[in-house]
Amino acid sequence: MGFEGFPSAMLAFYDELGRNNDRAWWQANLERYRRDVDEPMDRLVGDLEQVFGPIKRFRPYRDVRFSADKRPYQEHSSFAASRPGGVLYAQFGAAGVTIAGGRWQPSPAELRRFRELVDDSRTASDVEAELAERAQDGLLPDEGSRLKTAPRGFPRDHPRLDLLRLTRLSISTHLPPGPWLESVEAFDTITRLWRSADRWNEWLGDAVPPDLEGHAREARSPRSRQ
Repeated sequence: MGFEGFPSAMLAFYDELGRNNDRAWWQANLERYRRDVDEPMDRLVGDLEQVFGPIKRFRPYRDVRFSADKRPYQEHSSFAASRPGGVLYAQFGAAGVTIAGGRWQPSPAELRRFRELVDDSRTASDVEAELAERAQDGLLPDEGSRLKTAPRGFPRDHPRLDLLRLTRLSISTHLPPGPWLESVEAFDTITRLWRSADRWNEWLGDAVPPDLEGHAREARSPRSRQ
């Protein structure tokens, strides 16, 4: 059987987990997790894989070895698909659904290339046009991390300062919970937004080629695993 929507109990599960994030509560509610979250999520991922290829589901357990936050369980369910120019990502929790795409940890070389495109008036219009198209679908540059001022070497009154201050090459949108999650509309919505986000990945792949060597160094560094 394919994906037909999530039960409303999925949101209730994550709402309660947020107030009871400990092993005793998790074990007592493990069957709820399997029925209301894990099984419908597997069906959704299976249907999405027919469109986007292999998808990785993330485990519900948090890695707390290097974190001051010792809550043992993720208070959301998430999955991602690797693409040539970036990643597609989806996250589900009590507050709703986050859909994203792009690169969350671009290498210094990738950021430098992106900023060169933004700085040059001959190529900046392409960057702005691509982001404007994605914005029509609600996908906006990730505000999670920006420089407080202009990057080194750029004037503080640069006309495209907001783009120069980006430290991530990702876009995202947040969807509030609602009846749409309880039907195949959830699949249709995620498919539509992932296709839009994938056009950003395609643009990145062409305009800001992945720095494979830089990512390999990042993967080997102890800091990257914290």
